[in-house]
Amino acid sequence: MLPVLACAVCPTCLGAWAQALSALGVGFVITEAQHLALLVVAVSVTLFVSIRRHARSRRKGPLALSLAGSVGLVASHLLGEIEALAWASIVILVAASIWQHRALPSPARPAEQAAA
Repeated sequence: MLPVLACAVCPTCLGAWAQALSALGVGFVITEAQHLALLVVAVSVTLFVSIRRHARSRRKGPLALSLAGSVGLVASHLLGEIEALAWASIVILVAASIWQHRALPSPARPAEQAAA
């Protein structure tokens, strides 16, 4: 549950949340150019974080989900704000975030370090 809550305020997901709120009718007062810039920044940060986490965990699944979700968000924007695609992409990004969090190597506990 904590990764989902962290995702709600994470700068990586702000573009996705802005689009989700916009799909619900709670749009922000921004121009189309500002919306596109926010989307590009959010997708770029999402991919950067996903690639860094992939480098730590070496698991390709979460990275592939992040790529799919990011492509879906961009496609939904470019194809005329397709809400179903936007929502599916947001769900995919949240699932990727949770999977990435679970895929990260856990730090060794103090008792395990002392035994080693």
